[in-house]
This record gives sequence, C-alpha cells and structure tokens, in this order.
Amino acid sequence: MTDPSTGPDARVHTLPSGLTVTIRSHRTLRRPDIHRVWAAANNAPEGLTAAAQHEALMGLLIAASSDQQVLPVPVTATEALDRLNADDYIALYRLMNNGYRLVNGLSVVPDPDEYEDPKAPTAESNDSAPDSAATTSIPSTATTGTTSPTTSTSTAPEDGPPQP
Repeated sequence: MTDPSTGPDARVHTLPSGLTVTIRSHRTLRRPDIHRVWAAANNAPEGLTAAAQHEALMGLLIAASSDQQVLPVPVTATEALDRLNADDYIALYRLMNNGYRLVNGLSVVPDPDEYEDPKAPTAESNDSAPDSAATTSIPSTATTGTTSPTTSTSTAPEDGPPQP
C-alpha cells in the first residue's frame, strides 16, 4: 500500500511483513547516482547485473525504514538486504523498477500515485460542463460507403473484387 501524504518525491510503502519504508522517487536520481548503479552492474557476477542495479537503487532510494533492526537505512551493504524475508525483498525489488528503467534508458511507465491527472474527476460535477445536448455531433451528409480520396488508397472498384 502506498501513502501519498509524503509528497510526490517520497512515498511510504508497506511491505508484506508490515515493515514500512519511505522510497524516494526515481525522478530524484542524478548523474552520479546513475553512474553508481552502472558501476554496481559492472562489478556484479555474471547473471546478477539486474539484481545488482536494483540493490544499488535500494541504497539510493530507500530514505527510511520503520524497523532499523530489520532494514537499516541507509542501505549500504547487501548484508542489510539479507535480513529481509523473500516477500519483502521482492516487493522492494519491484518498487525499484522505474529507477531501473530510467538508468537503463528505457521508458518509465507513469505511476498514477506519483501525479494527479488534471483530467481525472476528483469530485462531484459542479454543473460547469456543457450539456450533452450542446455537444452532440452534427449528422454527416456523406453517403454510406464513400471515402475521402485522401484516406483511401484502394484501387478496387466499389463493387466486386480488385481489378488487375
């Protein structure tokens, strides 16, 4: 569960065990942070580069933990992560996915918890929107089955199969 009260650059997340962590947004990462993540990948054993990058991001983005015995912050060594149960580790791993995508030049999927969509309804209508009668479309005068020459590149006649 995510608590949006901490603002757009840090969120409180509850892990499966009940441990809560404050995670800074991937948008707070800067060039030196990205280089640290890349260095972690370069120093990782073969086959563990993605895990090394996620763990480096955990060190950079985990800002607070509700239990310093289970997850001491800052997370500076993998021994701190070794204290987590598998469910909590996987939950943290997934919370780092946008950061991972960002540092690897992949598109980041927007998280609706990180922004407010100005187009989304947030309350009851205040009756300021136009009536549906005022926004009805004007009936078309085109005959059924016709197309504009700019939208169709077909050489087929209107009836029957295409001609050679």
